[in-house]
Order: sequence, then structure tokens, then C-alpha cells
Amino acid sequence: MGLKNFARKFGFTENELKTILFLLAAALVGLALKSFDYSNVEPTKYDYTKQDSLFNAYKSSPAESGTGNTVRKKFASRKETFDFSKNKSNLNIKFVNRQNSINVNKATKEQLVALPGIGSKTAEKIIAYRNKHGKFRRKEDLMNVKGIGKKKFEKIKIFIEVN
Repeated sequence: MGLKNFARKFGFTENELKTILFLLAAALVGLALKSFDYSNVEPTKYDYTKQDSLFNAYKSSPAESGTGNTVRKKFASRKETFDFSKNKSNLNIKFVNRQNSINVNKATKEQLVALPGIGSKTAEKIIAYRNKHGKFRRKEDLMNVKGIGKKKFEKIKIFIEVN
């Protein structure tokens, strides 16, 4: 007895019967997973202290830090509030703390990974590029590294320096 005959016997089309069978199978898998005991599984714990320090440096102000080693940039709230363009490269950052910036010519892999959007592979590529071509002369030279385009560079440029 084929699937077509079985579907006709119950008054369904073949596709309707396939859909019903799929939903029944999905429900059975869901019930099986729900009955599995997850109480012995411990969640993975991550250390976000490096990312938190970058975030705090990003939002800190001279009054909060008390160091006076920050740069104040103009902030056009009306323009930013109503800016729906896709190009977000002109976003103004209120305060940037220079103490937490990373010198890409001396940075280790761990320091580079702490930058937003930079993973271990990209950090390795930055170091390899630096070893092959010498020190970066400008921040923009970082875009010569494969995997760092304009968008990623815009995210990290306030956190890096080139000396």
C-alpha cells in the first residue's frame, strides 16, 4: 500500500499526509528531548573581563575616570537619532579612553582578540602580516590584512594606535 493510497483512504492529498507525518515526527522528537535529564549538564563559563574593560573604556567619561587622559568628541544627538542610513561609519563616540588602546605593532594575540570583531584567526593574520611587512605606519594599513574590511576597521579604530 503506497503513500498515495494511504492518503486517499483518509481523505488527504499526498503532501498533506507528508506534512502531518512530519509534524508527528517533530512532536515525538520534541517529547524525547524534553524527557532527557539536563540537570547534570553544567553550563560553560566564559571570562568576559577583557571585553568588559574595552566596553567600560568606550563609555567612560573624564569625570568618571579622573585621569584627564580621554578625548572628547562632539556628539550630534539629533543627527544620530534620525540617521537611518546604512553607512554608520560616521558614528560619533562621546568619550574614548586612551589608556586602554592597543598598539597593533606590539600587541600580542590575546590583546588583539580582545578587540571587537577580532578572533584568534584574524589576530594571527595581523601578527603574520606585521612580521612579513614590518610595522603598521597608519591605522588604515590594518585593512591590508585579509579579514579586516572597512566595517571591521570602523569598529576597532578607536581602540588601536600605531606607534
